[in-house]
Amino acid sequence: MPKLRYGLKLFGEFVRFARDNNMYWIVPLMLVLVLVGFVIVAGKSVAPLVYALF
Repeated sequence: MPKLRYGLKLFGEFVRFARDNNMYWIVPLMLVLVLVGFVIVAGKSVAPLVYALF
């Protein structure tokens, strides 16, 4: 749980940075990076099941 809390705190820091400096393009970039990371982690856990099917 501490890692999740740290990740949310870090994301909040990026949002505040973007708002303070009018750099709104950085928020969608961070969202895409988080989604790509989630897909990579989820793909690693599903890969053995996919290999078993074929």
